[in-house]
Amino acid sequence: MEEKKSRASIIALSEAVRLLKTHIRVKDDSPLIPTDVGVLNVECPECYQNHSGNRLTLNLNFEENVFGCPRCGFSGGVYKYIAYYTHWPYAEVEDKVRAGELGTFVPAAIDGAGQDDSSEVNDVSNYGRLIAPVKQRDEVYSTMLELLSLTPAHRENLRKRGLTDSQIDSIGFKSLTPFTDPVAIPKKLIAKGLDLRGVPGFGLSKSGQWVMASQKNGGGFLIPNRNAIGCIQGFQIRFDNPGHNGKYGYFTSVGLQAGTRCQPWCCWAGEDLRARKLQANALERRGMPTSEMPPFDVLLIEGPLKAYIVNAVTGANLISVPGVNALKMVFHPLQEMVPLGLRTVFIAYDMDAETNPDVKKQLDRVRADLRTLSIPHQTLNWDHNYKGLDDYVTGCSEFKSILALKKPAQK
Repeated sequence: MEEKKSRASIIALSEAVRLLKTHIRVKDDSPLIPTDVGVLNVECPECYQNHSGNRLTLNLNFEENVFGCPRCGFSGGVYKYIAYYTHWPYAEVEDKVRAGELGTFVPAAIDGAGQDDSSEVNDVSNYGRLIAPVKQRDEVYSTMLELLSLTPAHRENLRKRGLTDSQIDSIGFKSLTPFTDPVAIPKKLIAKGLDLRGVPGFGLSKSGQWVMASQKNGGGFLIPNRNAIGCIQGFQIRFDNPGHNGKYGYFTSVGLQAGTRCQPWCCWAGEDLRARKLQANALERRGMPTSEMPPFDVLLIEGPLKAYIVNAVTGANLISVPGVNALKMVFHPLQEMVPLGLRTVFIAYDMDAETNPDVKKQLDRVRADLRTLSIPHQTLNWDHNYKGLDDYVTGCSEFKSILALKKPAQK
């Protein structure tokens, strides 16, 4: 549910477009989008590369303060538009707008086109603060996975967690070891025409050469962090030799020149929601309520690896965050799922969550946010001999279905 439905935005879409200096077309040096009109179509940054002929498919409705592309389903209100182009967390957009940060924001090109002529972007000191759009990251990361392999030890580790070989391969787990060449991989990616600027995990060496970030703790295996339409946003790493910072880390290059910090994006394991987005948009265009959408439920769990395992065993839809401190990141994705048919959120954190004060505090905040959105939520309960839901569904012979683990609904 976008902000246009739940609250009034403090800035009009036309003003946001003007301040962001977005163009009619994504790749070329086209005119800036005019904001003195009621409605117009521009190139959709999410799907323009997938179509020939007319690519002006993103409808900007300045009268209603909404936008939408009927081809790919990219749509929303003012705050979503701002979050997309600035890469600010959705929950922080309003505060940043109030603080006047939108007026001083320096926009980055969606796909890097035209950046060679910009001293602002060409200056490597600025690269690290600009995260590449998810489409660019997905293209780089998907190609990178094709260049990497999975060691027998890592494959066996994942098998022991309950995954089959076909599931391991389809999810995209790959190994990063001390023997992974940090120069060869970026060189091959660049040779394929991919842009590494703003992609976490890549940066410049002292000689100015693109490299992959070196692996701490002896390396480990990559866990893709995918969004609800299957794009890879980033990676977690399960370390082979965990240090004092824990078992998991991010594939990040914040320590390198022109490096970029990986963000704690939510990871989705479940139904591809693209078809639902298209269906919901079609209903809205016909003036029909999105309550007609077929309902679906979502399990909230900690960590993408747990999400992938539970999804593989049960077929359930799961959304995960990489740690308890990132739980606030789940608010906006769940909000966007409401008009797609989201019915109930099932909280499936480890069984010690309610006895850990820090975790319980964060989960209570999530419950409060869900109540604000009028999204029913329940807490799953299972045999306390199994800490995580992933342990339970793969290790307990008495496990039958997720339905049997439900507690009474909370509204």
